[in-house]
Amino acid sequence: MKKILIALVVLLIIPSILHAEESYFLACKDVKITVNNTDLVSLHNAGIIDSQDENITIPFKKGNLFLVVGGGGRVKTVNSNEHMGSYFKYKGRLQQFRSKCWSDSGEPVCPLEVVFKTTGRQYSGFVELTSGCWFRVDSEKTIPVKDMKGKDFTEIIGSFLKDRSKAELVEETLDKEIVDAMCSPHSTQLSVAGYTFTDIKMEKSEKHLKLVERDRLYEEEMKERFRQEEKAKEEKARIEREEQRILREKEAAKLKEQEEIRRKYGVEKVARIGDLEINPYEYEGRTIAVLVQFKKMLSSTSAIFFSGYTNLRDATGAPDQIIVTGIPKGTHFKGGFMAPKVMLALKGKGTIDGTNAFGARIRAPHFQWVGLIYRE
Repeated sequence: MKKILIALVVLLIIPSILHAEESYFLACKDVKITVNNTDLVSLHNAGIIDSQDENITIPFKKGNLFLVVGGGGRVKTVNSNEHMGSYFKYKGRLQQFRSKCWSDSGEPVCPLEVVFKTTGRQYSGFVELTSGCWFRVDSEKTIPVKDMKGKDFTEIIGSFLKDRSKAELVEETLDKEIVDAMCSPHSTQLSVAGYTFTDIKMEKSEKHLKLVERDRLYEEEMKERFRQEEKAKEEKARIEREEQRILREKEAAKLKEQEEIRRKYGVEKVARIGDLEINPYEYEGRTIAVLVQFKKMLSSTSAIFFSGYTNLRDATGAPDQIIVTGIPKGTHFKGGFMAPKVMLALKGKGTIDGTNAFGARIRAPHFQWVGLIYRE
């Protein structure tokens, strides 16, 4: 039984060397480790703490060395004693890692879970990451670990076997030269006493700052893109407003010009061609304006104009048509099934012999040419 106890103590208190696959935390000032609530009873029974209150802490001096639990993956919720189980913040998605454990200035805001030992067993607790150096070993050479109190192996074993009911804290450290270098300003990688170390806190902070800068640039890019899109929308709206203004001005100028021409020709009324066909005598001797489409010339100075097929709103089944005489020779009109509309100034002359849309002989509405008001 005695041999088994001695073997257990050896495993617990003598790591003897630092391992490259692990990470460690070196206290660069006196620190307090917040005990895991699950360990309160054991530590109280071992005489390490005298209370089982939550948030109880154990003080350690500058230079104390601790193994980091899970390579630094598990963290404690800020300002709370409830750690987050096996939730790997440092190894998690970048957004979680960044928002939970590092400020935008690159400073850590999550405590680090570390292992501390007694002569009976080992425990874990949380220490503020800003109070020391979190590092890993890059050298292949072994790095010895020392007892801070200067006790040798025999003294520690003897103390434990003398009173197994009362455990003692085992405080470990590194050579003073290494402690001084790690606790002084240094780069992410440092070499001291022939050993090479990487400061994980600085490494992660640098990585985080790059991510913050990347996000900042991305946000600026998105803001600039949004600004350009809004600017483009505003410019498009401005162009559309300008085009509408120009169209309104052109339309107003066109209407004004038409009004002046109608006044020049003495136009009394703008009539529909359907009204002219129904009662051409109403407008006999009067000058009117009418919107029509050219159908065909009857002679060098007379032609048939009709309501056309583009004016479906005013269609009456068969196209309405009138005969216009006195057209100046050489006047050109575009014809065809979808001939453009023209507005003519005409003087009513009653009726004249003609044919309707079906070719039957009729007395067609007759008007005298006065002038062309506009054509489309």
